[in-house]
Amino acid sequence: MNVDGFLFGWANDQFRTWRKTRSVHEANEAAYAACELVTPGSCEGCYGTDPNRNWDINWCGIGSSDNPCSGSYCGSGLNGAPFREPEVRTMADFVRGLETTIYIDHHCCGDMYLQPYGWTEELPADHDQIDPVWAAAKAATDLLYGRNYRQGPTFTTIYPASGLGLDYMYRNDDFQVMRACKL
Repeated sequence: MNVDGFLFGWANDQFRTWRKTRSVHEANEAAYAACELVTPGSCEGCYGTDPNRNWDINWCGIGSSDNPCSGSYCGSGLNGAPFREPEVRTMADFVRGLETTIYIDHHCCGDMYLQPYGWTEELPADHDQIDPVWAAAKAATDLLYGRNYRQGPTFTTIYPASGLGLDYMYRNDDFQVMRACKL
């Protein structure tokens, strides 16, 4: 969903793992200018927002940053807000228009299937029902690709993170995501 960030990463070897959008807001410009005064030529990371920290759930909390130069920048800064990034708004609108939805967070670069939640160690009330769905996806992928994917709640499987699309999809009343899933 982050086309401009993806293209930037592939066009620039030193930014191959770029995860942020390429948007430029007032906060990005101010941070870039301040960075250039201290470390000229090394401030490209001050542009963009992490689209997986820009969702309207525990926005800009634990595991995200309000520093535009951070890779986990939530988009706060001047005039920042959740859903400020068009990629995030577009994805939410697209999914909202679907009749049946399951949202599985498959981190292909890290070989992970991540589950709710990212902002807390607390497990969702229906964790025992959704965990087997993720386990089945993980097992199928392991078999297909001969890998050993990690699977589990974001907070304990990789690291704490707020403002995640996965958590938003799971908790938002507009979606009946994962809650109805059974093997």
